[in-house]
Amino acid sequence: MLDRAAEEAIFRHARILSEGAPKRAEGATQFFGSTMVTVDLSALGQHVRGLHSEAGRARLLACIDGSVRVHLRLLRLARADAWSRCPDGELGTAQVEVRASIQGGKLLMDVDLEAPLHRALADVET
Repeated sequence: MLDRAAEEAIFRHARILSEGAPKRAEGATQFFGSTMVTVDLSALGQHVRGLHSEAGRARLLACIDGSVRVHLRLLRLARADAWSRCPDGELGTAQVEVRASIQGGKLLMDVDLEAPLHRALADVET
């Protein structure tokens, strides 16, 4: 289980990169976005023990995979980015996929988000 201090350390050291845009297909508009969160393991290692070993890194990934709080925070980052890219629309229920891996001394967490995009009510009424 990932404790609160480790979770906070992950997001405190995170570099976040997002991309996305609405796309129109078959009469409906969908928002497709991706948010990539990168954390340097050497910085994280100051707060989380055992990251120098393969077993410790595997435990970290298992904890992230099982952490509802981490997934929720990642979802909120992705959803906030989507909202910022579509200020005149309303996002519907999102389908989200979260993946975590460790590559080259970095923790990588990717969030893919797809959601229907509806026009704002004020736009529809005019």
